[in-house]
Amino acid sequence: MSRPYHVLAVDVASIQDYIFGSNTLRENVGASYLVAVATGEWSFKALEEALDGKASNVVRGVGIIDPNKHFEKGLAAEVLYAGGGKFIALFRDSDDAKRFGQTLSKRVLEQAPGLVLSMGHSPCDFDQGSLSQAVSDAIGDAAKRRKVAPKSAPLLGLGVTVACTSTGMPAVAMSDSLKDDEGNSDAPRPISAEVRAKWDVVQSPQPSLAQQALLDAVDGVMLGDFEFPLDFDNLGRSKGDTSYIGVVHADGNGIGKKFIKLSECYKEKIGATENRAYIKAVRELSNKVKDASKKALQDLVDSLIAKIEHRLNNKNENEYFISVGEGQADIILHKYKDGKYDLPFRPLIFGGDDLTFVCDGRLAVGLAAEYLRCFEKATADVFDENKPLYAAAGIAIVKTHYPFSRAYDLAEELCSTAKKVFRGQSISQLDWYIAQSGTYDKLEDMRKREYRANDGAELTARPFTVAHAATDKTSIHDWETMAHLLKEFGSGKWAEKRNKALALRDALREGKEAVDRFLTLFGGSLPTLNGISYKDPIGRGAYFDALELLDFYVQI
Repeated sequence: MSRPYHVLAVDVASIQDYIFGSNTLRENVGASYLVAVATGEWSFKALEEALDGKASNVVRGVGIIDPNKHFEKGLAAEVLYAGGGKFIALFRDSDDAKRFGQTLSKRVLEQAPGLVLSMGHSPCDFDQGSLSQAVSDAIGDAAKRRKVAPKSAPLLGLGVTVACTSTGMPAVAMSDSLKDDEGNSDAPRPISAEVRAKWDVVQSPQPSLAQQALLDAVDGVMLGDFEFPLDFDNLGRSKGDTSYIGVVHADGNGIGKKFIKLSECYKEKIGATENRAYIKAVRELSNKVKDASKKALQDLVDSLIAKIEHRLNNKNENEYFISVGEGQADIILHKYKDGKYDLPFRPLIFGGDDLTFVCDGRLAVGLAAEYLRCFEKATADVFDENKPLYAAAGIAIVKTHYPFSRAYDLAEELCSTAKKVFRGQSISQLDWYIAQSGTYDKLEDMRKREYRANDGAELTARPFTVAHAATDKTSIHDWETMAHLLKEFGSGKWAEKRNKALALRDALREGKEAVDRFLTLFGGSLPTLNGISYKDPIGRGAYFDALELLDFYVQI
């Protein structure tokens, strides 16, 4: 009888709360980086320390996996997967697995307070059993432990304490002062151990650890004078103006099912040969998704940079900007004293099949649509079926100081809604919501309250489908239809008379008769809509969607 080995699965719990629980972009960036390194670089280093000279498939001092080193050839441990908040490894000795867990846990407690790891374990007979089944059991064990773990009761401080302005926990330090281009400094503020850890990886010598991780992800892009911002106020807004940011969450359709299907395929296959085939298949699928997502992000940044224009401002100084449209203020890129300019765009979660980014609110829908096209194009010839992968995107457009965690939750809900409406269809989808106030409720309830005409008709045609390749463009739900309406309403006589567009929006809300009166009063006709009239509720909803989005759309 062969000796059982040990699969250990590490999972980061409550990633969204940890990353998006603050309204300070620097803290969101730092948190995202700490999640990535916890199941990446730190896990590799913890493995080296735990093995104490024993062999693994991790290249020492480099932190990458050597695919030519195999467990069955005498390794003490083999990393099967690392990244995206998960780390899975196969150990020959249970004591090594325990030391690894202890070493990694200690490092996370010391260098990333507030980040919670959940670890699961499963025995594995590599020579005569199913590794796929053991991995599933270990992941399930980690999930079970996370659910039954007692809620932590952090020490709220002894004696006289001051609360962290971000977490409400006892402060352990004061933040560094941040100077703007005029030399004005923000007053230092009390921060907790969790927030200090997030700041440390952003404030280190430039480029910081967090900045460098993003630069590595877009290493094929010629950034030139541009860099990624660390402040929501530097996303393109004009100081003193009421402004909006966009929070975009995009997620691949059915990619999780691909991994599940692969795992199920190998659960009934046993023995070292089949287990090695399983490891190879998982890595190949994972690498294909990572590479395609990276290419899609690079193409998106390239497209954004191509949209930036240059001119001299009224002080005869260089100015980079993005034109929004007739009669609207341009997006002016924030400039630093060193001559660098902030892009109005910042990825927060990247590297896997999902992408979350923030941007100027006027760019959000256009960037989301472009990313879906880039993702489809990047995956078009990657997989065996020679078919592209598809994705969905949810876009929450909110005021700059709207609670960030709520904005992310809304974007995630919009993404899920888009997937549900077009489930089973081979196409990418997007949905958006513009929060004009600070109120927050379930998406369905907000739409029932805000998107009902006086006659009871639904005043939205969302979500929409987005395609890179040529498809049937006659559908009312195809993004090309919406892009056409936005172009028509944003130019010519419609752009010259903004009150005309506002009057049409009011008429659409009142009903068909009100639209008839509007056309009689103003003359002319509405932009074409693939043969569907405003008298059809779906057609009326599409017109209403375009008019609402008019001030929040730049074609990328």
